[in-house]
Amino acid sequence: MNEFSSNNQEKLYEQIENKKEYREQLEDRYRNQENTAFFAICLFTTFLLISSIAQFAILDYAFEILLNLDNYEQIFNIPIKTLISLLVTAFLPVACIIDESGILQKRLKFLGISLIWFLFFADICLTFRAISTISSISASKDIWIAVTSLVIAAVLSTSTLYLSGAIVKLFHNWEKARNYLKTVNIYGVDPKPLYKDAEQIKLSEEKEAAKQEAKEAREELEEEKARYEEQIISQETKYTQKIQGLEDKLINYKEYSDSMFELKKNFNPVKKLIVDFASQGKNIFEKLSSLDESVKELNFPQPPQIDVSLDSNIGKAHV
Repeated sequence: MNEFSSNNQEKLYEQIENKKEYREQLEDRYRNQENTAFFAICLFTTFLLISSIAQFAILDYAFEILLNLDNYEQIFNIPIKTLISLLVTAFLPVACIIDESGILQKRLKFLGISLIWFLFFADICLTFRAISTISSISASKDIWIAVTSLVIAAVLSTSTLYLSGAIVKLFHNWEKARNYLKTVNIYGVDPKPLYKDAEQIKLSEEKEAAKQEAKEAREELEEEKARYEEQIISQETKYTQKIQGLEDKLINYKEYSDSMFELKKNFNPVKKLIVDFASQGKNIFEKLSSLDESVKELNFPQPPQIDVSLDSNIGKAHV
C-alpha cells in the first residue's frame, strides 16, 4: 500500500516537472473556483440586501403606525422606529450567519430545536403584522390581502434565512479555493492529493500519539500494580509477624497451662496429706473441746476458812 502510494506520488512529481502546463491548468481551475464563489457571494449578498431593504421599509412604515412613533422621537439622533426596524431586519441574517459559520462551538437550541427557527417564525410574524397594518389603511377587507401579506412575509423571511446560509457556505468555498490557489502558486502541485496525504499523516500521527498514550497508561498501570504489590507484601509481612507473635504467645500459654496441670497433679498427694492432717486436727480439736468440757464439770472443794485475828490473840497469850 505504501509502495503504491509512493509510486503514484513519484509519477505525479514527474508529471509536474515535465509539464508546465499542468501547473497552469491547476491555477486556472482554482482561480475559476475562487472567482465563481466570489461572484456568487456578491450576487446572493445583493439579493439579501434587496430583501432586507424591502423588509426594513415595510417595518419602518408599520412601526410608525403600530407604536405611534414619529421622526421627532430619536435615540442618538436616530428615529426610534428606524432603529427598531433596523434591529428586527438585521437580527435574523446576523444570527443565521453566526450559526452557519461555526463561530460558536455549539449551536444554541431550545427543546432540541435550533433557535434560528424560532427567530425565523418570529420574523415572519412581525413582517406579516407590519404588512397587514399597512394594508388595513385601505377600506378594502378582502381576505386575499391577508393571504398576500402572509406570502410576502414568508418569502422575505425565507429568502433572508437561506441567502444568509448560502453566503456563509460560498465564503468557505471561496476561502478553500483561495488556499488551493496559493498552494499551486507556491509548490506547483495539486493541493487535494496533498490534502489527502496530510490527512493520512495526521491520522498516522494521531495513531502514534494514541499508541504513546496507551504505552504511558500501561506503564503507569504497571507502576500502580507494582506499588500495590509492594503494599500487599508489606501488609502480608506485617500480619505474618503478628500471627507469629500470637503463635508464640499461644505456645507460652500452653506451656503455662501444662505447668499448672503438672503442679496440680503433683499437689494432689500433698492435698491428701493436708486433708488427712486437717481431719486429724479436727478430731484433736473435738477431743480438746470435750476435755475442756470435762474439766469445767470438775468440782474442786473449797479451802477451809481460817480466822487470822484469832490466831494472833492466842499467840500473845502464850507469851
